[in-house]
Amino acid sequence: MRIQIETESLSTGSGVSLRNKLITLWQSRSIWAIADQGVLSLGNFLCSMLLARRLPDVEFGIYAFVLTILLQLNNLHGALVGYALTVRGATMDDAHLRRLTAVSIIMTLGLGLIGTGAMSAGLILFGHPSVIPFAVFALMGWQLQETVRRGMLARFRYRGAMLGDGISYIGQVIPMWYLAQKGELTVFNALLINGLASFVAMGLQVFQVRLRRFSYQDFINGCVQSWELGKWLLASNAIAVFVIPIIPWTLAFFHTERDVAGYQAMATILGISHPVLFSVCNIIVPATAKANATGGIRSARSTGLRYAIHAALILGPYYVGLMILPDLALRLFYGAESPYLGLGTPLRLIALYYLLLFISMVVLGLLNGLENTSSNFYSQLTSALATVAIGVPLVMVWGLEGACWARVLQVGVAVIVVLWLWAKLWNTRTSASSIGRVGEVSAC
Repeated sequence: MRIQIETESLSTGSGVSLRNKLITLWQSRSIWAIADQGVLSLGNFLCSMLLARRLPDVEFGIYAFVLTILLQLNNLHGALVGYALTVRGATMDDAHLRRLTAVSIIMTLGLGLIGTGAMSAGLILFGHPSVIPFAVFALMGWQLQETVRRGMLARFRYRGAMLGDGISYIGQVIPMWYLAQKGELTVFNALLINGLASFVAMGLQVFQVRLRRFSYQDFINGCVQSWELGKWLLASNAIAVFVIPIIPWTLAFFHTERDVAGYQAMATILGISHPVLFSVCNIIVPATAKANATGGIRSARSTGLRYAIHAALILGPYYVGLMILPDLALRLFYGAESPYLGLGTPLRLIALYYLLLFISMVVLGLLNGLENTSSNFYSQLTSALATVAIGVPLVMVWGLEGACWARVLQVGVAVIVVLWLWAKLWNTRTSASSIGRVGEVSAC
């Protein structure tokens, strides 16, 4: 009887413990941030695969060209609107956040006019003026939905944002697949579906956020703060536009298509980590900003590192595993007869690149949460100079392996710079707070 009672007690305790763990997991910001980013990544992947397989080569090329423009314009929007909304919104009460989100929507419409002009000029220049109305519709839908979404993420409402994000990113695949089955999928209706899915998702998320009316002064303040916070990110993104493609373009120009395919094959294996990699950096910025507003830089550091450790427990084993067993990973991903089986060293190097990239993104997330956005510019500039001066020659001489070493060099320089900038900021702020405390004691 005694054994039976103890067993029942133990079972009950285990059940309670498991239930508590599940509740904690359900309420975890990190889990929902990863899940939400996973929805975005899955939707983009399915859409790209469907269009690549079902559109004629020429039309898919037009779609890829439009997508490239959209991504660059979204970087502009993210720097000048999304970042300020995320950082400022994390420290506001709900009423002020709703007004700021409404202001951000108006700013998005204003930037959309600039983006529309730039995209239209590019499409006319390359001989595709008929695509302009559909591309503009997709651009405005994407950026407006992203604006409202950022208002939700500023309050860590990842779970609430998932339904709208699912409609926007995964929902677009269903009508595209239907049209593909009927043989009616074109670049025009693909862009139209992109825009419609974004506007439907935006409508749902506007209802969730519950926007408030704002004053003229609110709008002016919002524009000024967005520029002050985002100007360095804008400069950093401008550099990235030219630097990121340099390695694959140099590889394609000086070597063979097989080298380019191998480079893309390595990137595909590491792309699996994107949901965790990008979600943790997205959550570190508002979490750090909020912690800094209430507890200062020490609290901000502890908060950011806590989220970074959660992600490292997932990403670390994957990256290290690829470095230790690259040949096994290549066989598992591409099969025993794959032409990529001899690329163990390049895969090791790309895995190392991603590991260093994670460190760089975490530190930049901390710095951005503390509104130190000039760090992005300096790290991007120094890594760009290293890429042009040393990375490009590596690619020219050693091909695919040189390209992988160039990526490691690029991110390695960025890590050194951001760690130095973090140490400088930490020493400055902690010294200032220590002086402040000494002054308070002396006054007493």
